[in-house]
Amino acid sequence: MLKLYLLIIALSIFPIDKNYGQEKDIEKYINKIKRYQKDSSVVKLCDTLFYISEKNKRYSQASYALTKKILYYCMTSKIIDSVEKYKDECIKYTNKHGLYRDKYYAWNLYIMKMIKLYKHKESIIETQNMLTSAKLDNYKIGIVYAYKNLAHIYELEGEREVSLNYIKKAISYIEEKNIKFKSTYSLYGFYIGKLLSNNRLLLAKEEIEKSKIYIKSKKDRNIYLKNLVKLHIKEKDLEKAKYYLNKLDSINWKNTYYTKSLKYVYYLEKYTIEKEYDKLIELSKSSKFLNNSIGNKLVKYENLAIAYSLKEKAKNTRQQYENLLLFKDSVNRDKQTKEINKLSTQLGLTHEQFKNQQLETEKHKLSIKILLIISVSIFLILLLMIYIYIKIRRQAKLERNLNYKLKQANAKIINEHIVEQSFFRKVNHELRTPLNSILGFSDIIYEKYKDNPETKKFVDIIRRNSELLATLIENSLTVSEISDNKDIEKEDKISINSFCQEIVDKISHKCPERVDIIIYPIAHDAKIITYSNAIEEILNNLLDNAFKFTKKGNVKIKYKLHRNNIKFTVSDTGIGIEKKNNPFENFYKTDIFSPGLGIGLSICQMAIIKVNGSISIDKKYTNGTKIHFSIPYKKVIED
Repeated sequence: MLKLYLLIIALSIFPIDKNYGQEKDIEKYINKIKRYQKDSSVVKLCDTLFYISEKNKRYSQASYALTKKILYYCMTSKIIDSVEKYKDECIKYTNKHGLYRDKYYAWNLYIMKMIKLYKHKESIIETQNMLTSAKLDNYKIGIVYAYKNLAHIYELEGEREVSLNYIKKAISYIEEKNIKFKSTYSLYGFYIGKLLSNNRLLLAKEEIEKSKIYIKSKKDRNIYLKNLVKLHIKEKDLEKAKYYLNKLDSINWKNTYYTKSLKYVYYLEKYTIEKEYDKLIELSKSSKFLNNSIGNKLVKYENLAIAYSLKEKAKNTRQQYENLLLFKDSVNRDKQTKEINKLSTQLGLTHEQFKNQQLETEKHKLSIKILLIISVSIFLILLLMIYIYIKIRRQAKLERNLNYKLKQANAKIINEHIVEQSFFRKVNHELRTPLNSILGFSDIIYEKYKDNPETKKFVDIIRRNSELLATLIENSLTVSEISDNKDIEKEDKISINSFCQEIVDKISHKCPERVDIIIYPIAHDAKIITYSNAIEEILNNLLDNAFKFTKKGNVKIKYKLHRNNIKFTVSDTGIGIEKKNNPFENFYKTDIFSPGLGIGLSICQMAIIKVNGSISIDKKYTNGTKIHFSIPYKKVIED
C-alpha cells in the first residue's frame, strides 16, 4: 500500500514527459522499458512511450507500452483490480487498431495473475471469454493460449482428465491449422509428463515419437530427454534411463536441479529393483540430490518409510511414518516457534513478554502506516482542490468572455434580421402596386378583346404570369410573416365543414379543367376552436401544388376529428414527389422547369411547427402525392 501511494505521488509530481514527441525517441524508450521492467519507473516510461507512439501514429509501439505496463503490475501488485483495469484498456485499444497479438498477450498475463492468486473459478470464466473472443477474431494463437490456460487451471484443481483433454485440444489445433507456435514442444512436454504421471506409458511413448518434429531449441531437447528418462524409469529399463540421463547431464549445464531430481528418482528405482535397501535408506536421508525444502523433506520421509518397510524393520517403519505425520502437522507451527524462540533468546524476554512486545511493535507500525496514509491523502486532496479551483476560475473567465461575445453577435444578428425583413417587406409591397395595375389592365383588355382569339391568347399569358408573380410575392411575404409569428398562432372559433368548403371555393379557379376537386366533410359540422389561419395557409399551399402538378384525375381533401387533433389528408393523381428526398426543405422542386420558388411545402412545415402540429408524406402511396397533417383543436363548450 505504501509503495502504491508513493508511486501516485511520484506520478503527480513528475507527469508524462510530453516534451518528447519525436519518432526517434520511440526506440530509446523501448530499450529503457526492457532495462527497467521490474522498477517502478517503468510505469512512467510506458506512459511516455504510449504518448509519443500515439502522436506519431505508431499504434503497435503504443500497444507494446500498454502490455509492458500490465506485465509490471502482474509482477509487483497483489491486487487483481489494478491489473484488470489496465487489461481492459489494452483490449479496448488493440481492438480499435486490430493488434490481436498484444491483445491476447495482455489477456493471458491477466489470467496467469489470477491463477497465481488462486482465483481458479474466476480464471476459468475469464479464459472461456478469451476463447470466445479469439474465435470471433479468428486469432489462432489466442485460441491456443486459452486451451493451454484451461489445461493448467484444471490441473491445479485436480481435474487431470479434463486438463489432459484441453492440452490435447491445443496440440491438435496447432497441427490441424499448421500454426507456428513458439512453445509447441513445451505443450507436448506438459502433455507427455501428465501421461507418464498417470502411468499411460504406451500413449506417452507414441506421443514422444510424434513430438520429435517440433524440437527446435535446446530447451525443447531437454524436455524430450527428460520425458525419455521418466518413461524408461517407469518401464524399469534402467540401462536406457541411465543412457538418456547421462546425455541430459552433458547438455543441461544450466538447469542442474531438475537433472538431480531425475537422478534421485532413477537411483530410488535402481536400489529398489536391486534390493539394496541400505543404499536406498542412505539415499533417502541424503541431501545430495534434493535440497531441504519443505516439499523435499516430505518426499524424504515418505521414501525412508518405504525403504524401512522394504527392509522389514517394523519399528523403524512405524517411527518414520510417525515422523512424517508429525512433520506434516507441525511444519508451520515449528517455523513460527523457531522464530519466536530465536528472537526471545536474542532479546532475553519470556514468551509472554515477547508476545506483548510484538503486539506493541505491530501497533506502532500500524499507526505509522495510518499516519502516512492520512498525510498522503490530505496532500492529494489539497492538490486536487487547488487544481479544481484554478480550473473553475479559468472556466468562469472563459464563459464570461464567451457570453459577452455571444450577446454582441446575437444583437448584431437580430438587428441585421430586422433590417433585412423590413427591406424585404417594403420591396414586396412596392412590387405589388405595379403588379396589381398589370392585373387590372389585363382584365380590361381581356373583356374588350375576348372575342378575338389571338388577342385573348396573349392576354391569358399576361394574366397567368402576373398571377404567378403575385403568388411568388405572396409566398415570400408569408415566409417572412410566419418567421415573425404574425397571425398563424391566433386561435378562433370555426365550423369545420363550412370553413374547409370556403377555402376550396376560393382556390378552385386554379384547378385544371380535367381535374375534379372532391371534399369529404365530416357527418356533423362541428364548431371548434383552432388555428384557422394555419389551416388555411397549409391547405392553400397543398392544393396549389396539387393543381400545378396534376393534369387529369382528381384532388381529394379528407379530414376528421381524432382526440385533440384535426387530421387532414390531401391526395392527388399527379406526377408525385420523390420519396427519398426531403420535400419540406426551402426551394425544393420536383421539376426544376416548373414555375415557382419551391417554398410551398416549406411554408406548410413552418406553419405546422408554430402551432405544434405534424406533417408527413405517405411513402406507400403510388398514384401521385398524399400528404397528412394534423392541427390541435379544442371543443366548443355550449352554454
